[in-house]
Amino acid sequence: MEPSREDPLGPLGTILFKRMGEGLQAMDQEATTRFQADGHEWPSGLRQYHEHHRALTGSRRTCEPSWSQRLAELLQANFPGTVAEVRYPASSQSCDLTVWAPEFGWVYVEVKGAWAVNFWMAPDGPRAKPNPSYNPHLHRAFDDFDKVRSLQKGAAAAVGVLLVGFDLDHSLDQAAGAITQARSGWRAHGPMTWREASYGTRASVWLWLLAVTPHA
Repeated sequence: MEPSREDPLGPLGTILFKRMGEGLQAMDQEATTRFQADGHEWPSGLRQYHEHHRALTGSRRTCEPSWSQRLAELLQANFPGTVAEVRYPASSQSCDLTVWAPEFGWVYVEVKGAWAVNFWMAPDGPRAKPNPSYNPHLHRAFDDFDKVRSLQKGAAAAVGVLLVGFDLDHSLDQAAGAITQARSGWRAHGPMTWREASYGTRASVWLWLLAVTPHA
């Protein structure tokens, strides 16, 4: 998907997307922990990163919060002050990732995963199968656009949604294209893709950004 519409962060938006994608690739490579489930030993990798995070920290976080926590650490090199799970103003809800962009301001980013395939254990190793929860994952991504867009000018300079997906047939490209068409004013970056180290599926990353304007 080609970038579209004016980027609210200017060239910084492209840099932020690149650093996020590189960070997620590094996380895929570092997640070498293996874990037990359903009587079998499984690799973790990016799609099961919470299992790697749990082995290192004892945390019971699910996958998306564990991504956000580690990604915040990796982004510190280029975006100092980046933190995970910051509460929205006057709300009990928190934002997955809050990035400090120098000379621009705070960028609130929701992080969402979409797994088009799951795996079952065959005698020769993991085998892919369609994931019945795939469409609900995508619908929750749409909810995150509305959630982060509720921020008012002053709390953030821009908002974003980072989508991390796993497929075998490029079906996520179609979904991301539909999101871009449906979200007027948002600037799309992506996809950045690679072959997962542990499972062999295609990992894909997209980022949508929107400048925050004053509410009436």
